[in-house]
Amino acid sequence: MAKLPADNPFVDIVTHVLSVEDKLDFVISFVTNLGKSVLTGLQTFSKNIVKHLSSGLSQYIGKAVADGMTKAIDRLADISGTVHKLTQDAKKLAIKIRATIEKSVKEPEKVFKAVKGMVARLAKLFRQAFSYIRSIATLFNPITVALKLIETYKRILQVIFKWIGQVTPLLAAVKRATATVKKVTKTLQAELKNVTQLVKETNALKAA
Repeated sequence: MAKLPADNPFVDIVTHVLSVEDKLDFVISFVTNLGKSVLTGLQTFSKNIVKHLSSGLSQYIGKAVADGMTKAIDRLADISGTVHKLTQDAKKLAIKIRATIEKSVKEPEKVFKAVKGMVARLAKLFRQAFSYIRSIATLFNPITVALKLIETYKRILQVIFKWIGQVTPLLAAVKRATATVKKVTKTLQAELKNVTQLVKETNALKAA
């Protein structure tokens, strides 16, 4: 957007909104890559595990472990979809906030109320996304435990179940995703201060 005049009351607010957008892009990229590089593979692998438990796999992989992994993967898919929608909606809203401000450069007071409402919704969406992102890290735990157990018996199992060999690249992918989600969580945690300041400064806007 065009640079605002130095005396425009929205100057700092736009800076805050741009910062939020940057972090939203980071989350959107993470969730998208998670679906492409990890989730699809995990879902296929999990279905094979459940399907073949009665064909000898249960001797090495207990039903409780298999069920725990399957439930965690299903929950991970649900949460990833939710986070993707929340962040996409938040990104669209942030863009709308900046567009509204840009259209009212000469008379900013006319959009004070509208911007306050949109900023409040943006903050809510951001905090919801952050809450869900934090839960993703915990879901990786039972998945990692199950994959490590399966990898222990990989040489034996893949003689009968060729697809078991996928456990090694899947485990590596999960480890990378776990490390990334920690970075995402840390980044969003820090950005919450900016979001709080954004809401505070927006609520302080008053017509002359």
